[in-house]
Amino acid sequence: MEFLSHNTEGGERKPVVIVGVYTDKITVSSIRYEHGEPIVIAVAVEQQEGACADNGILDVDRIALNCRKALAALPPAAEGVVQDLIFALGGGVGVFSFTQEKSIRETKEKKISTEEITALMSAREKGEGKEMIRSFTESFLVDGFAVESPVALHGGELVVGIARVSCGNVLASGLSSVANAAGFSVKGFLDMRYAAAKYKNLFEEGRDSAIVLCVFEHETHAVLTRNHAVAGVGVAPIGYGIMNTIVEKIFSVGREEAKGIMRAFANKELDETIGGRIQDAYGDAGKELIAGVTQTVAQLDSTRLLPGNIWVVSSENMPKIDEAFRASAWLASLPIERNAILRMVNAENGFLTPFDHIIAQSL
Repeated sequence: MEFLSHNTEGGERKPVVIVGVYTDKITVSSIRYEHGEPIVIAVAVEQQEGACADNGILDVDRIALNCRKALAALPPAAEGVVQDLIFALGGGVGVFSFTQEKSIRETKEKKISTEEITALMSAREKGEGKEMIRSFTESFLVDGFAVESPVALHGGELVVGIARVSCGNVLASGLSSVANAAGFSVKGFLDMRYAAAKYKNLFEEGRDSAIVLCVFEHETHAVLTRNHAVAGVGVAPIGYGIMNTIVEKIFSVGREEAKGIMRAFANKELDETIGGRIQDAYGDAGKELIAGVTQTVAQLDSTRLLPGNIWVVSSENMPKIDEAFRASAWLASLPIERNAILRMVNAENGFLTPFDHIIAQSL
């Protein structure tokens, strides 16, 4: 198994099942394409109770079991038809990073070769067989000048901007085994954050750069893109799960009980008094989340103004926290372009999360 490249050429797309693997849930979307646009045929979701410990360690067996349950909820394929399947990994499940690898060349008159670039790309790919890793070249600098390709150019310093995605081999193998046993053909893996950073709908005419905030249960990833290429990644160790933490404190309950209270609130099953306390908790959660995100975004680039094209993508509906993001005060504290615009990416056309929709568009 391996991480796949993202489809930037368009062309014919085949029906596929997308399995979104999050720390708090598994989502499954069976889709087909019409005129290049994904059409949802069926969806399923399985909550991940206790799949991710407080220390971030994943319970691979539990995740595999939840994946099996979610896939079993889909309508069966026609007899003799083997459906293609792709796994999409979220924050806390897969790892997404960006580095700039530098080479000081002994002979600057010598032409830069593809072998030099390959060597820089593989410099940090040392998973000792424990990880599935893929690197993507995002940018090149030769003696401080940006170039589209450095191959055959001369120079004393080569810098390659590299985005990397990875996950544990044990997890990849476990998920693949479950899908194969259920009769699917696993085509590979994608990373949700990298897919969001490359999502063409986030770039309007005249805006080729962006900040994409990917909000997951326990962490929020701030991805800086310039000229449609990843240029920086920061991680705030806080996500919408902070709401659960606050509910745990308010009601003196454990994590799973807190999640139950949150689901009851979402389903409007709580009385007015308790519901009011949770409404207030949403406000507190939003403030804590914004504080962590602000600090992370501020550190993305210390040399240039940050782009004012800002998007928030969350794997969970969080209405009150959305309001905190839309408040302009936190943006005003950042070194950001004037007239900055922040928008939310919503789940559309029957998809369970915005990330699932973005992945479908990336294939």
